[in-house]
Amino acid sequence: MSISPLCGARVCFFFTNVSRARNRDYIHYRLGVKYKNENNFDQAVEEFRKVLTAYPDNYNAYMQLAQIRDAQNQPRLVIYNLKKALAYNPGWGKAHRMLAESYEQDKQFQNAIMELQIYQQSCDPAEQESVQKQIDRLIKKVQGKTGPDSVAPVVAQPENKDTAIVKGQKPALAQQKNGPGKKSPKKPPPARPFRMCQSGPPRPP
Repeated sequence: MSISPLCGARVCFFFTNVSRARNRDYIHYRLGVKYKNENNFDQAVEEFRKVLTAYPDNYNAYMQLAQIRDAQNQPRLVIYNLKKALAYNPGWGKAHRMLAESYEQDKQFQNAIMELQIYQQSCDPAEQESVQKQIDRLIKKVQGKTGPDSVAPVVAQPENKDTAIVKGQKPALAQQKNGPGKKSPKKPPPARPFRMCQSGPPRPP
């Protein structure tokens, strides 16, 4: 089966464009690494974003972004980028280890323990003991937050009906003194002052 010269030219043109696009994206990645090493983080982020626009599954670009956010002390963004990297490269030990550190920095100790346990399953046997010590340390932190020594929240107790005082009224002290079921004696009305009758018209005020 022969291929026409026109068809062969189109195929050659297609592969040439693909090769150029890949080279261009590779250049963006290398520029991002260069800017990151120079601590020019804004330019580096822009370059890695260009790479991810063309290749959303480039987990190395997500790792580079996570390292930049770690240098900027932004653990939430580190966690986001590492999760994306692990979504496209599951079981990546380097990402699990770094994710555990970011969770600990963000006070998410239980998530940090889970990531360390995943990392422990695939790390070097010589490193497993030190990883276990980190896990034990984080477990103590979690127990310290939820243990019996922690302050329990104060629960408001309902008022006793016998001692509750209604706003705007004074406590019935006399009724408490006389005991239940007895009414306090009524006080006699005050005596009116005696006035002598005067003759003539009343005085002006």
